[in-house]
Amino acid sequence: MPNPETYNLRQLINNHFFDRDQTKEILENFVTVNNGVLHVGLPEPTNIALTTPNNAITTADMGTLKAKVTGASNVNCYGVPVEFVNKKTQKILGYGLTDLNGEVYHNFRLDDADIFDVQARLSQDYLFNDFGMLNNTHTWNNNSNIVREIYEDHTKIYLDDDTSYGYLCSPVLSGFVDIDFKVKLNDGAINDTFCGLFTTDSSGTVSGALNGFNLGQLGLTSADIGRWVDFHIGVLDDTIVLLCKDTGAMVKLSHTCPSYYIFSFALTGTLTSLDFKGVKINKCSDDLTMFVKDKTNFVNHNIWSCCEYSKTIQSPDLNVQLGSPNNSLTISNEFHMIGETCLDLLYKAESTRYPFFGFKYYYPPEYAGKTITVTAYAFKTHDVNSSLILNSANENIKSVAINSQTFQKVSCTSVIPENNDLLEIRFVIWSNQSSDVHLYVDNITASIQ
Repeated sequence: MPNPETYNLRQLINNHFFDRDQTKEILENFVTVNNGVLHVGLPEPTNIALTTPNNAITTADMGTLKAKVTGASNVNCYGVPVEFVNKKTQKILGYGLTDLNGEVYHNFRLDDADIFDVQARLSQDYLFNDFGMLNNTHTWNNNSNIVREIYEDHTKIYLDDDTSYGYLCSPVLSGFVDIDFKVKLNDGAINDTFCGLFTTDSSGTVSGALNGFNLGQLGLTSADIGRWVDFHIGVLDDTIVLLCKDTGAMVKLSHTCPSYYIFSFALTGTLTSLDFKGVKINKCSDDLTMFVKDKTNFVNHNIWSCCEYSKTIQSPDLNVQLGSPNNSLTISNEFHMIGETCLDLLYKAESTRYPFFGFKYYYPPEYAGKTITVTAYAFKTHDVNSSLILNSANENIKSVAINSQTFQKVSCTSVIPENNDLLEIRFVIWSNQSSDVHLYVDNITASIQ
């Protein structure tokens, strides 16, 4: 019989498909020998976090994701398999193994501009995994009135007496997790709760009622009773999400993630029996919103994100003319369309000059005569004249008014002049009011056809 520690190392390498260099890192950094016995000292992963910078502001050509996995006392975890997931579709964007810093990167390609949420989760180090045929539910707790029957590819639970409800509960969970499973309701109605989460203490003692879900919340009908349905539950800091993978329907509970909780299959109402299989519980990160710039938008990331990318307005990208020392341009977190901030142009009461900001675009001769379209999301705090302007050779060739006092899309289109190689795009406040005026701008695009 092989030494248990030696066997564990072999199993670790085989399961995670480490290459030669990664195996060398393990042997050099995490394996010790004591009285002739190998000891594998890889830390157990307890936390995973997305650390992608700049709010994942990226292009439609290439996106970059970064995650970090740590163990107890914030120790970096090496060689941990990680999945990056599109939360909306639950499509896996890619995989990676953490390095000696506990970090993993993934570059992925996109075809179009988009806004979507992503998540990182432990790929193979499941907190719990019922692979269907294994039916590994011996660690789960249930009421005395719940009966389990184990079959080759699924588990059946049902009530064994006249009680009106019963629960089959997972081991105690904490932090952010993903829960995937397939379930078939054998009877009952679409408004009967069949799963959910209980808040507990660290020992698993339940406090409060079940935060539960039913088929009707996802737009399913009585025709879906008696058939297998594929579900995903995401537990985050401020909400619990149930997604039907078959239909894409989603429902959210406004419920802060408790310190400890358990997942439960439930038999309630007229539901007395259900089947389940493929239960998988992963440790995961909080979600991160990806903001993907359209490939046809030729402005750089800093202009598009209104300085959220560089986090400073002291940038050669911007042309800022405040006119009066009392006027200002700042990065504001009060409003946003992409990322978490926007630009705030302030006209100070009774200033003598009008402020503007913008950017310059030097175009090649072959672009003359083509059409340029500039768009942005903008609004102003007072009903004063404010404009998006296209200038060429210091002459206005096209301008549109910014009329809204809520974020609305503003669009300005013009033919590119032939007698110059420079266009200047400006956002201007025209005002001589006795009160301050703010113009908020975000998500600037410019394209040529």
